[in-house]
Amino acid sequence: MWRRDLFGVSIIHYIQDFRLLELEGHTGGNAAYGEQSVMGYGSFPDLMRREGFTAEGLRWYIDYYCRDGYGAGIEQVSAWAGIHYFAGRKERAANAESHTQLTWPEGNGRLVKLLQPYSQQETLTGALAYQVQLQEGTVWVDYYDVRTYTTKRMIADRCMMATLQFITQCLLGAVPAPAFTYSPWTVDNITLSHIPESTGQAISWDNVFYQHPSLGYVCAQHQLLTQQPPEPAVVTYYLPLDQLDPVACRKHALQLAPTHWVQLITDELEKVHPGIHQVIQEINIWIWGHGMIRSIPGFISWAARMEAQQSKGDRIFLPILI
Repeated sequence: MWRRDLFGVSIIHYIQDFRLLELEGHTGGNAAYGEQSVMGYGSFPDLMRREGFTAEGLRWYIDYYCRDGYGAGIEQVSAWAGIHYFAGRKERAANAESHTQLTWPEGNGRLVKLLQPYSQQETLTGALAYQVQLQEGTVWVDYYDVRTYTTKRMIADRCMMATLQFITQCLLGAVPAPAFTYSPWTVDNITLSHIPESTGQAISWDNVFYQHPSLGYVCAQHQLLTQQPPEPAVVTYYLPLDQLDPVACRKHALQLAPTHWVQLITDELEKVHPGIHQVIQEINIWIWGHGMIRSIPGFISWAARMEAQQSKGDRIFLPILI
């Protein structure tokens, strides 16, 4: 009830205020103005306390999704970013309920396939761009052709870089601003002879452990159209490393032996699936940077963020993809 209704009322209250400001022409579509006038520079917990949302279960729920969406716990996430995360999931389709998920067995690969017929002649694959620069009033894009093992250059009038911020800065030869920080996390694929019974709910696609350090796991084969559970089974386990500063967490994580991660993962899974260690066949451990920037209080209106989305010489356009 508190997840879908009470907290939803608070979200709608703030989003409606922000949209009203936009309609009245007070923001000009400026997210920074919305951050200051609607929610200030406070953290997400500040907003929750102000609205009277103090239930332990609610705080865990919001903290879980902050760690999932931004790679950082609730204390590090701004009120603006927290509201934005949930508001983006409040829309309804004409032929589906608000909780309905739209997905395909191949994920977003299906969208790529559907778009391909309309851009087949304009799409260049097997090309790894490694440098983008302004030269002589044009844009030079240097890339590596994986088929011919040679480097090549494409010269264009304009270029739009739909890349993540840290990739954009590397391509432009710039030093990423300190404001853009990414949390590390481990994403681990676990192969089991089968998934044993659990102590809580029945197995679903996304399996969450209440008040546990990890985000739980997803069944990587959940969308297979089969009557029987696949054997062997594969699940993907997620653990945000947000206990320390991102750099310190990353360095510490890379120094740990694989046996440490195996022990940590199996110890947690044992609490939910007693005896699961006996059916584990393989664990593949990967330490990645989270795909989203840590949106801390004030981030939306920081000068570094504003500067990062400014076009270069009216030739290179940089939509802010965080």
